[in-house]
Amino acid sequence: MPPRKKKSAATGRRSARSAPPVPSEVAPDARLAGLSRHDFYEACVQSPEDAVPLLRAIHGGDPAVLGEDFAGTAALSRAWVLADPDARAIAVELDAGTLEEARRRAESAGVIGADGSRLELIHGDVRTATGPR
Repeated sequence: MPPRKKKSAATGRRSARSAPPVPSEVAPDARLAGLSRHDFYEACVQSPEDAVPLLRAIHGGDPAVLGEDFAGTAALSRAWVLADPDARAIAVELDAGTLEEARRRAESAGVIGADGSRLELIHGDVRTATGPR
């Protein structure tokens, strides 16, 4: 905690001289170095470890296929197929760069192969979909 500013006896106001210097730029935390916007989004916005059991409970039975619109990095789809070896997911994302990041993450997690049989990543606009595949 910074030291308290002393009041001037003459004016009763606090002196700015005792205030600590304010850095012009805050140094980034070393733990954040190298993280991408996708890392931050997944960490701060998404919670697939909570969403998968919730979706399974809501839909009852044994849902096998998840459709993830506006998928981003397909974190929910990855969690879906990781939770059940028989499950499949179809993730649709409009941004090609983000979809490529989704592909890298899916390959790293071991949930997508050359045939895309467990996790299918589709570059497209869900607003123009014409029907189920």
